[in-house]
Amino acid sequence: MMTSLEIFQPVIQCLTLFLSSSLGVDVAVIDRQCRLIASTRSYVEHKGQAVHSPFIAEVITKGKIIVTQPGRMNLCLGCRFQEHCPSTAEILSCIKLEHDPLGVISLTSFTEEGRARLNNNPDRFFELLNIISNLLSAILKQKTINEEFMQKMLSAIMKLTNDAILYIDSAGNIKNYTSAAGRLFRTDNLFNTPLEELFADDILSQLRSGQKISNYSFKSKNFSYIISSVPINISNKFSGAVIQINTPAEGRNTLIKKRLYTLVDIKGNSNEIYTLKTRIKNIAQSNSTVLITGESGTGKELFAQAIHSESKRNGGPFVAVNCAGIPETLLESELFGYEEGAFTGAKKGGKPGKFELANGGTLFLDEIGDMPLHLQVKLLRVLQERTVERIGGLFPVPLDIRIIAATNKNLEEEVKNKKFREDLYYRLNVIPIEIPPLRSRIEDIEPLALFFLNRFAKALGKNISGFSHRTLELLKAYPWPGNVRELENTIEYAVNMETENFVEPQSLPEKLRAKNFEAMPSIREKKLSLEYNTVKLALDKYGWNLEGKKRAAEELGVSLRTLYRILQKAEKKRGDY
Repeated sequence: MMTSLEIFQPVIQCLTLFLSSSLGVDVAVIDRQCRLIASTRSYVEHKGQAVHSPFIAEVITKGKIIVTQPGRMNLCLGCRFQEHCPSTAEILSCIKLEHDPLGVISLTSFTEEGRARLNNNPDRFFELLNIISNLLSAILKQKTINEEFMQKMLSAIMKLTNDAILYIDSAGNIKNYTSAAGRLFRTDNLFNTPLEELFADDILSQLRSGQKISNYSFKSKNFSYIISSVPINISNKFSGAVIQINTPAEGRNTLIKKRLYTLVDIKGNSNEIYTLKTRIKNIAQSNSTVLITGESGTGKELFAQAIHSESKRNGGPFVAVNCAGIPETLLESELFGYEEGAFTGAKKGGKPGKFELANGGTLFLDEIGDMPLHLQVKLLRVLQERTVERIGGLFPVPLDIRIIAATNKNLEEEVKNKKFREDLYYRLNVIPIEIPPLRSRIEDIEPLALFFLNRFAKALGKNISGFSHRTLELLKAYPWPGNVRELENTIEYAVNMETENFVEPQSLPEKLRAKNFEAMPSIREKKLSLEYNTVKLALDKYGWNLEGKKRAAEELGVSLRTLYRILQKAEKKRGDY
């Protein structure tokens, strides 16, 4: 006698709720007799219990189909929704036990947003349905479900969702949870956390007794919650519950988050800084990978955070990893995470990696040029497939993240020297951003110095309002090999030393007072000459009248005001001789 999906209807119903939550579409499971075994409530509200059998027969025959024009396909003939189908798109896949088809699992959208989600990346959804089909087949083949198997199944399903979800046993102990739940409760280990510390008393008894809960709202001292809970019953006995936690908009605003830098925090008056800010605004809404290059101390993470803050991902996490600051033996587990028992010393329940923790947001890989070659291969796979597998894991975890990488190395040279993979370099270098060193943008030294002065004077309780003229000359003459970071440390030192209202030269470190740096004016002159010559070439091309200047400014990517400023500075310089 053929195994029936109906035997495990409660488990399959739980699974459909998981999938719907994680994928943002409705889910239904139909057996080969065209009976609706499990589905989301919205699916039944739109389509009812009856199933159009030709579709099910087609899926069982072909293994999978995608419906891009519901109601207008040949298979729709005879369906009661033929003239007014409520669905906007469907993806269906066959469930098999070994080689025997048992039924069909369907992802269905009833909105335009869901239609775009299904149609834009059908291969990803077919891959996920294949994983779910294998899970269902394993359950059916085993014919019985024990708690250990249930935990493994839920663990696999939970990796498909970006929601905050806990799985508790019948005693109320947390047996598994998603990375989003760890972020919500600000911990990477919830296993030893009593439920009393997470939820109010009025909800605890319902969770522990196995009651079904739908969108229950309450407030604790730190959070506002919306909770849903699905009980898990094995052999008609309560075995645990799956708890989904959402935070409403007003609740999310109460979460304590580290303030990230924005474009306002990028100080400077130079044309280079203006151009960089404009580029960040242009690329912020994209999901394309960004590679930030520049010398040490130029503020690469500041720019990465500004990109995240300007993007539609700014409500999600910003996770930074210094690839050079983590020992090579630990870097892989930090990035990719691991399952319980993956290696000696692995935590109970495993641990999510930085990729999972960044889901829904941005992952910043600093010092990417120092990543070992064998991990470069794994990173390339993540970038290509947008999934990640934990060490010792069996199932890929879908990722919705933006990657921003940074390095102070010349990666093209590293590629030539076989120290960096060429294919990975091109995957990372989709949107290149180069931060120029401080010595090449002298105009930024004064506003940066004043910004640091105000910060440290306030922190140290000193009434220092500015710099003497000679001090500014010394600051602008110094080549700043350590860039903005060195300038910041220098100003902190000066504020500690100064006893008057203005920072005088004697309060600066000795290295800034030891030389006159006579070579620096020639560097400024070369920079001015380069700017002027570039503008001159563009004006020679388009003409020196107003229209020509507008077209030249547009080609150079600068404002008309900046173009005039370059011309005026060059004219003034000639008048000084």
